[in-house]
Amino acid sequence: MKNTILLLTLITSLFASCQMSNSKSVYKAIFDTSLKDYNTIESEIGHYIETDNVQMHYITFGNAENTPLIWIHGTGSSSWEMLNFRDSLEQLNLYVISIDYYGHGQTPMPKTEKSIYHIADDIKFLMDNLSISKAIIGGWSRGGYVATAFYDAYPENVLGIMLVDGGSANALVPRYQMDRDTLRAKYKDAQVPEDLLLTYDSKFEAFCALADTTNLESQAWILDGLKIGLNGKWGYTSDVWKSVANESVQSMLSAVESPTLAPLMASSTYLMEPLVIYRNLDVPLVIIDPITDNETWQNYTPENSKLKNLHPELVNHRIYEETQHHAHFERPDQFLIDLKMLINQINEGL
Repeated sequence: MKNTILLLTLITSLFASCQMSNSKSVYKAIFDTSLKDYNTIESEIGHYIETDNVQMHYITFGNAENTPLIWIHGTGSSSWEMLNFRDSLEQLNLYVISIDYYGHGQTPMPKTEKSIYHIADDIKFLMDNLSISKAIIGGWSRGGYVATAFYDAYPENVLGIMLVDGGSANALVPRYQMDRDTLRAKYKDAQVPEDLLLTYDSKFEAFCALADTTNLESQAWILDGLKIGLNGKWGYTSDVWKSVANESVQSMLSAVESPTLAPLMASSTYLMEPLVIYRNLDVPLVIIDPITDNETWQNYTPENSKLKNLHPELVNHRIYEETQHHAHFERPDQFLIDLKMLINQINEGL
């Protein structure tokens, strides 16, 4: 998983602060439009399931008779990120099941600590409930690590794997190649998701804090993430950041320097060894590896190449030049081409 600096930049760039000069009626109009849109979308594709760990929200679209693709979003995102690709994924004859894991979308944060392996267990529970024996498992960023955890725990239930900048390399390797002073200097300018840590007394107040009043159209994606948190107030992923050790610059750095002392969600991600987990890989795997010139300290290409060399017939290592962490959003056409390649490879092996 790349450092969350890039991901947080993406998320916070979507949010516009409330402008006090705007009247309440403007916010109310946007809220009402968004709520109507949200309810329409959720009534069509939204679902809940009670697992051993949480009441998990997920969405589905496509023909349930088609090949299932289970998608796991990145930190701060939600199951709705797959709606960007809905038409294209349906044209690929996929049945898409996109989950919200802990604290994201409409899935609450469990009251006790959980790891990414608990999310893998939730996915297996969902598959059993839907009578799905095998599926393509894919994920972005931390979602990629969840996908790898799923393969580690349930390899017999996987048709193929797609990892978008997460889950294919040990996240600590490039960081530990630096001395401590250099590492700490890199984290000095890390961006903390301060807006996303805030909570409010009502759903409407939380919505207003994130709504963009220059856009009077639906902003249903905000409502997708709003829920009551562990403190009894409304927020957007407000419970997430402590669980992944991203609530402050110091917590980010501490999780990297002492991962065994970090919260389970963070430690289970940082301590994952994909080269060990995939030592006996027997299904096709696509790694999407975005790189930019200024990311040498977050360069996972060497580790990804090692995985490719372990299984040259099964692993496709796709390097996206001059591409940021959110590679599937930035290069959607290429993402879909690579997904189709994975599907073809799976079909050829059947």
